[in-house]
Amino acid sequence: MSSPEISTERWTIVLRQLLRKWSEGMVISNFVLVLFMTLFPFNFQLRHNISWTDLNNNTNPGDFLVNIPFFIPWGVSLSYFLYRRKMNWLAIASIVLVGSIALSSLVELLQLFVPSRSSTPADIVSNTLGGIFGLVIFYFIR
Repeated sequence: MSSPEISTERWTIVLRQLLRKWSEGMVISNFVLVLFMTLFPFNFQLRHNISWTDLNNNTNPGDFLVNIPFFIPWGVSLSYFLYRRKMNWLAIASIVLVGSIALSSLVELLQLFVPSRSSTPADIVSNTLGGIFGLVIFYFIR
């Protein structure tokens, strides 16, 4: 017995229905998930004399490829949340860009207090790109 194929149109419809029903919860869930996944194991240590110069400048291409898809759901859910509030595309794009930069910067700043994590400026760039890709994906599935 063969399984029925689900068309791309059907997946788009299902995704739209999920977004419509859960837009606020998805933004909050993605925000919490990003913080949880990037700050685990939560072994924070208060350090004195901390600054942005403590960021690690060694960029790992593998991290770049992981960070982009990790932030795509954030960009999709935030875009839809704003779209439902009848915002224009320039406002949505601006808020997704600034929101992605802010969330990523918060994560990298907090990771300075987690010894098992390393913060890099490249992470801010790749996370922000993921948020923007999420915006682009939402634009095409709306």
